[in-house]
Parts: sequence; C-alpha cells; structure tokens
Amino acid sequence: MGRVGLVKPYMRPIWPGAQVAGSAVTVLAQPSDNWMIHVTIEQCRPGDILVVAVTADNTDGMFGDLATSLKARGGIGLVIDAGVRDVRILSEMGFPAWPRAVSAKGTVKASIGEACAGADIVTSAITADAAVTAAEQAAPSLEPGQIYIDLNSISPATKEQVAAPVRRRGADFVEFAVMAPVSEPGIAVPILSGGERAEEVARRLNTLGMTITVVSTAIGTASAPKLCGSIVIKGMEALMVDFTLASQRAGVATVMLSRVRQHGIRRAAEMREASRMISESGLDGSLAKAIAD
Repeated sequence: MGRVGLVKPYMRPIWPGAQVAGSAVTVLAQPSDNWMIHVTIEQCRPGDILVVAVTADNTDGMFGDLATSLKARGGIGLVIDAGVRDVRILSEMGFPAWPRAVSAKGTVKASIGEACAGADIVTSAITADAAVTAAEQAAPSLEPGQIYIDLNSISPATKEQVAAPVRRRGADFVEFAVMAPVSEPGIAVPILSGGERAEEVARRLNTLGMTITVVSTAIGTASAPKLCGSIVIKGMEALMVDFTLASQRAGVATVMLSRVRQHGIRRAAEMREASRMISESGLDGSLAKAIAD
C-alpha cells in the first residue's frame, strides 16, 4: 500500500544476519492466544511473510514449531510483536523470525470457560475417546445462540452423547466429519456436516476457504460415512501390521514374501479379469487394473 517503516528496535532476529523479503500477511492477535495465527497460516501463499501484531504488550512464546505449517504453505518468515519459542528448531529449519522476545511460555487458555466465552462458534478437535468429556466440561460455559462443533471421528450415537450437554445449555450442536488427510489441503479439506444450523455454519466458514458439505439436519448422517471408510482404511493398516509382526515373530517373513512372488502372476491375471467385469457392468475398473499392474 506504499507505506514504509521500521520495526521497533527491540524486535531482533533470532540469529545474526537473518534476511528475508516478501509479501506481508498481517495478523492481529490477542495476548497469549495464537488462534488467529493458526487461521492465517492456512491463508498464506508461497513468498509470504507473517506479520503479527498483538492488542496488548505480550512476550509469551506465541510461535514455535508452527513454522513447519507456515513453511508447508510457502511462508518464508515471521515478524511478531510478541515472543517466540523453539528457537533452536527454527534455526535448524533456517526459518527467519524477528520477535519481541524469546520465551518458553506457551499459549494456553486458563480454562475451557475462558476459551468459550464470547465465541460464536466453539470447535472440539481432540481425540475420539475424549469428545464426550470435553463437551461436558465446556457445556456449563456455553450460552444460547452459541454453536458447538464436534469434528472428532466418533459414531453417530457418540455424537448424540456429545450433543446432549450442549443442547441442555440452549446452545446449538453441529457435527463435522473430516473426509481426507488435512496436511495437503489444510482448511480446504472436504468436510461433511449435519445439524439444524449446519447450513449457516457452512456458509460462514466456506467463505474463509473451507469446503463443508451439509448432508442433513439430523446428527449422525455426516459421521457415518467417515467411520465406514475408517473400517477399510484403518482396518487394512492394522491387518498389515499384524501380518508383518506375526510373520517376523514366526520367522516366516521370507516364506510369505516368496508366496507373493510365486502366485503374483496368477493373482494379477485374476485382478485384470475383475477389472474387465467391473468395466463391463458400466463402472470404472481402473482401480482393480492398477492393483494387477
């Protein structure tokens, strides 16, 4: 925008001689709260420098190994009027940063209540076995009109368990089901959604770059396809681990691999025939063919 200026003299590079030039992506964050940094990283493009201002004086370590995510999006540096941590890691990565301070103090909320206070949308993104407990702990701090989103990989029945304490407080519940690995697309990862206010949430968050498809106003319809896929994907992975460990422990790993080589030609031919059958039925048989090849 044609404006030129200098950073405050107390903002120093984390190693001598650091240099960087690029487009500035600006962030205004709350003290000790790096949520907006997470959000903004997802919007960064190659060659961008993240420039973070804070609404009040703060020296907490608001940025550290987040550099991995920023670099993955093409970010090349950081200027922050607060603290950074994990300086050794940043230096080894060759990631230049100009902070106000170096501090091991991270960014944690004092309580779940503080995290929920004043938020239009509260999101639970933890582990499946903790989803119900998290909702029960958050519920006393929820108010009518707030939306609680659960995007954990849990069953339709467990989603209803999560929704129960939320609804008792007069807040609204929306379920998310993340349908692909997040690392490459980031916030644009495909998500299925359900709930009475799911359409409202999708309109709001899709404008920020998310890819949310609403499948139902009922709870459970979005989470079911996710878990059905998990049966195959996670199940096959577990079977392969069992196969490998068992064959090694029994001392027959070489024998098992030789069987694959011995019968491979016959099995490949069988899969090609399966591919033809699928194609003849009007469906796409390319996957079966690729397995054979």
